Amino acid sequence: MMLNYYNFDNMKNFKNLKQLKLTDHIISCILYNSPVTYKLKVDKVLLSNFGIDLSLPIVYLEQLDKFFISCLKLALKVCKCNIVINEKLINKTKNFKNIKYLILNTQYCNLKLFNCIYSLNIYKKNKFKIKTNNNNFEFEITSNKNKLLPILKISNNCICERYNDDSLTIDVEKFSFDGKYIRIEVKNTNDTKTINIKYNINLSNNYYEFTNVPHGLEFREVINNNSNFVLCDEKINFLYPQTYGNNLELPFLHALKTFKVLKNQTRTFTIYIGDNNKKIVDIKNAYSNYQKKITNLLNCKIKCSDKKLEYMFNFYLPNRIILDNISVDTHVQYNFKSYEEAYYNFVNKNISALQYYQWLKHIYFGIVDNKESLKIKPLQKSNFSIYYQYANKNKVIQIVSSNDSKKYVLFDNVKYFNCNAISKQNLNKIDDFIVVV
Repeated sequence: MMLNYYNFDNMKNFKNLKQLKLTDHIISCILYNSPVTYKLKVDKVLLSNFGIDLSLPIVYLEQLDKFFISCLKLALKVCKCNIVINEKLINKTKNFKNIKYLILNTQYCNLKLFNCIYSLNIYKKNKFKIKTNNNNFEFEITSNKNKLLPILKISNNCICERYNDDSLTIDVEKFSFDGKYIRIEVKNTNDTKTINIKYNINLSNNYYEFTNVPHGLEFREVINNNSNFVLCDEKINFLYPQTYGNNLELPFLHALKTFKVLKNQTRTFTIYIGDNNKKIVDIKNAYSNYQKKITNLLNCKIKCSDKKLEYMFNFYLPNRIILDNISVDTHVQYNFKSYEEAYYNFVNKNISALQYYQWLKHIYFGIVDNKESLKIKPLQKSNFSIYYQYANKNKVIQIVSSNDSKKYVLFDNVKYFNCNAISKQNLNKIDDFIVVV
């Protein structure tokens, strides 16, 4: 019977097999079927003004009979949709008690409105069987047909899933840099192996259109006309509902890659997911650009009397920033006037770990890294030390709080009064100095 939602055991709830079959088909269309929209740009205002709920699928009916209406009523107990009826069927709506519906006059309505409704209609007459699509993992990786399971860790400033199989190591590193990136590195120290990688990409609703583009795939969310891309700096294949013909389901998208890795060979490729149709060179360079940016952000550690704050700044927040996997913006300013105010906003989730870290670094500890100099102007008044990474060296800066009006920087046994900054040229030459604030 090609049942999708129900099974034969539900027969007792229906008058006959025919009613069970049609009700199941209507529910299947509402829950699982995706329309083919042919690159239609949906006019949301036009649909809303007509009375369409844009959060629900559209069922457009051009034929009606009493039996179909009885099955439709049963289906609507399970799921919701917009019901649009051709104006020619208005004399049959007397059986539509307690069912909300809209009437479309196809002869006089706006042509654009008709095209939108007709293209977004998810009801089809032909029965279809749903292909089961169980995605328990974001990645499914096999080596010589052996399924590998990951170990999660933080590595190279990225969230990393590591897959091991004897002599084989596969690192899946995730990071954000003007979009979401996934860098996959495969190392093999023994015999040639065949690797299969399946990446399951989550889609949020029913209406998507898929189009092949150079180096990847565009998937467009039809209602909001939002396009996103899955691109790769190597050849990659895709699976989505249209590739299965009549075996349909809620939209899904899988990126697939199969390749061989030789003995003592390392292979690396990067996948990009975002709203820009990027060039391959940009995808290849994203990892190194991300590493430079986050290294510049997390380029110092603090030693102070408050060990809880020290741990928070040196370890917890940097790891939290990486786990949150958000793009690093180092130019945001915050107006918190005290440590207590900033901490309160962080623990109550009004600001992110990245925002809290930036406030501590730039305002509370007062580390301002300009192009020509390093400036120290802390909000907090107790003594502390900064271990600052510059030119691959660790510079030690002692911050001394003084009630004396004389502020200065001390290095090479020379005091520079009324100064709280050191030039990058001098920073290159010395490994430690003192700032009296």
